[in-house]
Amino acid sequence: MIVVPEAIPQIDLNYLLQVMIYPRDDVSRNRMDHAGIASNVRTWIRQAKSFGEVNVDADVALMLAEAPKLELEFGADIARAGFGGVISGTILGWVVFRHESPETRSSASLHRAFRMVENACKKGGWRGATFDNLRKNIWPIYSPVAHLWAALQILQDRGYSLEHLAAAHGMYELLIMSEWFRLKGEACIPLRANASILDPEETWKVRPEVSEEWPTLDIQCRDLDAWDLGVRIKKRPR
Repeated sequence: MIVVPEAIPQIDLNYLLQVMIYPRDDVSRNRMDHAGIASNVRTWIRQAKSFGEVNVDADVALMLAEAPKLELEFGADIARAGFGGVISGTILGWVVFRHESPETRSSASLHRAFRMVENACKKGGWRGATFDNLRKNIWPIYSPVAHLWAALQILQDRGYSLEHLAAAHGMYELLIMSEWFRLKGEACIPLRANASILDPEETWKVRPEVSEEWPTLDIQCRDLDAWDLGVRIKKRPR
């Protein structure tokens, strides 16, 4: 069991989700943050009105009027990240855990992972995950945060809810697991490859002075099918 220290990383779930959705787009992250703040303010105003009249400052009213709407402006991007991000996490876990075992190390490569995802999506009727799209678009966009998506997959498989992840203990578990995946991915150089599957210059990182205080974690995979998208699609509730 992970014991949460009194001082956990100063990061909330909203910011983390923004990073996972827009790993390479600072402008969109900032707009999404603006939209999130405005959404919270609107909620507070509605709640306050149930107790009586509410006077809203002119600057606040202008901010709310100019703020982008979360659902309208970011809905498609969130759905896109829900697809590309999840797949990037699956690819990372698939390669890392095969590379960990001498018996499967020869099959651990991004090339084979892309083929695995492509075949699974074809059989499952999912569009957009062709080998070329994975290689040229999805993986390059989401690889800097693939370790976060991989950690999220483990926690979701355990039945963790979004509310749990938003709490201190859930956030801590997500971050410490993602750090394990990041380090493994940055050290994982497949056979016949000349670089690791994660670029240390691009991956999203927790500040070293924070992560160096974390306990040592070792994640083991006893069932490689857990990272096979084709198997996961077949097991999905219908």
